This record gives sequence, C-alpha cells and structure tokens, in this order.
Amino acid sequence: MTRKYETTLYHDPTKTILIGLFLMLLMIAVFVYLGRLYNLPLLGFLLSIAIFVVPIFFAGAIKRKFLEKTAILDFDYSAFSVTLLPLNSDTIISYDVFPWQDMEAYRFYFDTKNNTCLTLYLKDKRKKTFIFNDKKTFEEAVKENSVFRNFHFFVKQLNQSGIKILPRPSLLATSTGKIIISFEIGLIIIAFIVHLINHTISNSYYLILGIALVIPQTLNRVQNKSVYEKLIKLDQE
Repeated sequence: MTRKYETTLYHDPTKTILIGLFLMLLMIAVFVYLGRLYNLPLLGFLLSIAIFVVPIFFAGAIKRKFLEKTAILDFDYSAFSVTLLPLNSDTIISYDVFPWQDMEAYRFYFDTKNNTCLTLYLKDKRKKTFIFNDKKTFEEAVKENSVFRNFHFFVKQLNQSGIKILPRPSLLATSTGKIIISFEIGLIIIAFIVHLINHTISNSYYLILGIALVIPQTLNRVQNKSVYEKLIKLDQE
C-alpha cells in the first residue's frame, strides 16, 4: 500500500530564530542598562517592547522568504520519503528517504498559523524537522487528507506490527519544561516582592516585560502538551 501527498514546505527557521532571539535579548539588556544608567526606566521598557512589536510588521515578508519549496510526500510500509522542488517548477532539489525502522520517535506541532511541524528522531541520534504549510488545525488534520493523517496511519500500522515509533513531547511539554517555567515565574514573584519591600513597584516596568516573556512559553507548553496527549489517545484507539 502506498500514499502520496503534496503540500508546501518552509525552511526550518530554528537557527534564524535562535540568532534573532539572542540579538533581541542582547538589545533588551542594553536598553535596560541604559534606562537604569540614565534613570529613564520607562524609556528602556518601551524600547524593549518595540523589539517585540517591530518584527510583526515584517511578518509577511519573513514568511514569504521561508516558504520556498513544494514538498511531495510518499508513504509505504518501508519508508517515508520527501521530495523537494522549487515552487512552480518540476526540478528536483532533494530527495530524502526515512526508513521506518530507522525512526525512534516523532513529534507533531500545529502552530497558530495552522502550519504542521513534524520532527523525526532517528536512531542514530539525528533529527530532522519539517514545517509544512498544510493549513490545517490538529482536528482538521485528523479527519481530512493531510500530512499528519498519512504519516500517523502508517506509524500506527507499524506500531501494531511490532515496530515502535512513539510520539515525543517538546521540551516545554515535559516535566523539565514545567520546572523551567515555574523557575521563571518564581523569579518574577521574588522580584515583585523585592519591589514591594523597597517601595519601587511604581517603576517596575521590567516585571511586565518578564511576564510578557513567560506567557508565550506557558501557552506553547499547554498547546504542545495537548497535542501530545491527543496523539497518545489516537495511538490507543
């Protein structure tokens, strides 16, 4: 039995995101320092917020830059393969084959733009991430023809035959992720208490910034954990 599915693929932005995040945090640290140095904490806070807001205006251009390939996915009981082509072209850029027996685990994540993110964890400790512009929520992907439905169909069949390829949660969805977020929240609470003791709560703009950084992580953990639990439930049906 074979299946074929065509969609579009984003470049894996992990490295770009990490570099961008490092630069953003560095700029925030500079603005916080300058705000404290010149006794202008509000200005430092506003400039730090601007760092998060400005990229929103360039989101469309950034998205177009990373959406560069057509992806043709082939599934059978021996392997999962990905053929990449330029948009509007039949010239093959790359062809990767991932035998099921070489896979140890996988992870699916559906972001707020309904992109389907698939990470393959291979037995040789390598991992491969694909971000498909599949335009489906998790619920839609389960019911309709999709990257997820085709991939999960074969994984479930193989698991029943004895080849175990298990779903894996993201770091934030694990106990370690819970500890990290709890530690960050604890630091914010301690900082808030210190401000109260020193009677400087009216100038604690950076506490708001800290909360703004923790909220996305918390929401990401909730969504990742929800998808992981749904995957486990689907495997048991």
